[in-house]
Amino acid sequence: MNVNEEMLRFAIDNAKALCEEHGVNFLFVSTGGSRAYGYNEKDSDQDVTFVFYRNPLDYFTISELPTTIKHPTLDIKGYDISKYLGIMAKSGWNVMEMLYTIPGTSGNQHENIIQDLRLLASKCFCPEKTAHAMAGGATTCFERFDKAQDTRERVKQLLSAARL
Repeated sequence: MNVNEEMLRFAIDNAKALCEEHGVNFLFVSTGGSRAYGYNEKDSDQDVTFVFYRNPLDYFTISELPTTIKHPTLDIKGYDISKYLGIMAKSGWNVMEMLYTIPGTSGNQHENIIQDLRLLASKCFCPEKTAHAMAGGATTCFERFDKAQDTRERVKQLLSAARL
């Protein structure tokens, strides 16, 4: 994945700002989309996904806690660690990809947690579930390809399907 320092700083700064705004703790960030995979255009946005966690006592509640945080205008979203682990347990390809494409892992204050999550992922990973989910994602890309009106969007959907 091709992530430059400017993109990384943008991703981390915005993820941490959202965490602070929502009173949660930043764990790690990953970037994806066309910029990360090298098929971006000048006007392409930056896709940022991050994982956050709450203080342990915050989880002891009868109220339902939000499991995602989204930026109001940018393509930046965060998953609560509980939601992230639930998707991981189902071999969700998107969280697996995210876990293995974290830029700047070395020196990250949560480097040990990231390594532990990778170990956990390797133990619960089910290739059949992942393949099924990725095939479904590729099918969606081909459906979007068929509906796309312009060449740029059609190429983007083909590249996304190929990546899956």
